[in-house]
Amino acid sequence: MNATSPLVLEILGLCSLYREGLVLLTTLASRSESLVEQMRSELSSKDFSHAMNCIYLIEEINALCLDEGRKPTQEEKDAILFELDVLDKVFTSNSK
Repeated sequence: MNATSPLVLEILGLCSLYREGLVLLTTLASRSESLVEQMRSELSSKDFSHAMNCIYLIEEINALCLDEGRKPTQEEKDAILFELDVLDKVFTSNSK
């Protein structure tokens, strides 16, 4: 997967915007899943699995927050940021 691929640039940009507080968790969860699904054929099965696992964990936190009508706790925010770092590594390590 090429780092200049529009889909890669979009997902990396989405992660960055979330970190800056410019994208809501609900948007991050739904859009990132859609983007990774679109990249499925361009990723190895291992990288696709890693990326989707990150997204599922983000979606799980999002669902909990929505169900409970609250914002993420600090622990959940830290977990989301960790998963975003993993996503970054998946997409930047494959761009060589």
